[in-house]
Amino acid sequence: MQQSLQALAFMHENGIAHRSIGRNSIILSSVSQDKMEASTPYALVPSRLVVKLADFGFGGPISEASMDEEFRSRAKSFGIIVAEGSSSVAITNFAMAEDLHALGFVFLGLLLTSLAEIPTPQYSMPATDEDSLQRLLTEIFDKDFDEFREYVAAEDIWTNLVSLLDENEGAGWDLLKSLCFARERAAENKDGFSVLSARALLASPTFSSRR
Repeated sequence: MQQSLQALAFMHENGIAHRSIGRNSIILSSVSQDKMEASTPYALVPSRLVVKLADFGFGGPISEASMDEEFRSRAKSFGIIVAEGSSSVAITNFAMAEDLHALGFVFLGLLLTSLAEIPTPQYSMPATDEDSLQRLLTEIFDKDFDEFREYVAAEDIWTNLVSLLDENEGAGWDLLKSLCFARERAAENKDGFSVLSARALLASPTFSSRR
């Protein structure tokens, strides 16, 4: 999670939006994949793993976001009116927020999947793809993350995950909420200069407690 946010922060600080972050956009690499170094199982230790962002087919300059008709339509659905070819703090914030939003649901899905403790091979796990999670949070729980936490806590397979996200007074949940609802935050601040950035989210206790 931390390295993915660092990569996104680097992109945004250099004026680039990804625009299509999904699970396949996150690559786990290691020095063993470097042709300059001999392949070795020791390259698989966590300290030698590197997270990279990929799939930049739809990526481009944040400054050109307003040229995209679909972007203008999505921004309008959040109350942000974007004229073609225009630029503003609100447009920049929303462009970055879209990446944060997408990354948040990727994180959420990966956590629910990879940290689930499946009791038997026959166990039918609840849907954890990004689209299903978005529908669950918006349509079922009306964007109430506390209610979503209760839903997750009610499943025994996620007991350890809930305990992890509860650490540091729920810092993990707060981080996921900030990411998943980054577009809402951008809309709330459309007339101001407050920015929710990937760099700012790296200050979350979720990461500092593991340094």
